[in-house]
Amino acid sequence: MYIGNFILLLLNLPLVPLFANILRVPKKILLPLVILFCMTGMYTVNNSVFDIWMMLLFGGLGFLMRKWAYEGAPLLLALVLGPKLEVAFRQSLMISHGDFGVFINRPISMAFLFATLIFLGIPAIRLLFKKTKEKRVVGKGKS
Repeated sequence: MYIGNFILLLLNLPLVPLFANILRVPKKILLPLVILFCMTGMYTVNNSVFDIWMMLLFGGLGFLMRKWAYEGAPLLLALVLGPKLEVAFRQSLMISHGDFGVFINRPISMAFLFATLIFLGIPAIRLLFKKTKEKRVVGKGKS
């Protein structure tokens, strides 16, 4: 690792101006090249066209999420922590012999479940209050 980092340092220091010039390339030329390199890299990992389609699908999903102003961090967090959460959930059920009561019998577990319900419920409650407020404003405007 040290040797690789040292060689990378030796190569990067003189080439920084060249890398900065890449930013001057117009987007209509740079973006297709980036997509081409991504597709080539994706194919070479497993020699599978399915991987390219998956990359394009998730790229489209990312584009739509950005267009509709969705945050990407919660999705990334869910993709990273989801499998670990599933394993821990399965282990908890195996230890409790399939009894879901183990999640509400313990005070700390109950507090986390309650906090989760509150955090999931707050946006729904805000939406309801916003709709009722809009109905009142529209109702007053008609009179």
